[in-house]
Amino acid sequence: MNKQIVYLLVIGGLALWSGYQLIPAWTEYQDTRRELAALDERLLAAQSRNEQLRHEIHRLRTDDRAIERVAREKFGWALPNETIYDFTVRSSDGP
Repeated sequence: MNKQIVYLLVIGGLALWSGYQLIPAWTEYQDTRRELAALDERLLAAQSRNEQLRHEIHRLRTDDRAIERVAREKFGWALPNETIYDFTVRSSDGP
């Protein structure tokens, strides 16, 4: 009977020690899984943005109206007979 108690104590001690050793590894595993999920989200967002940019590049290479739209929006260009009205609100630095 005495040997059985010793064996149970040894097995219990080994189980506790094993659990103690595995807790940091399990925590690191969970942190790595969360980081991987966040990186997957960023990757999907970057891939989506990349696809949008590819589509925009294709339009700029093939569609004259797309080139005209960019010239008007980004550079404020207009045709000779057009008037541009700027309705953007600008903050003043002084009183």
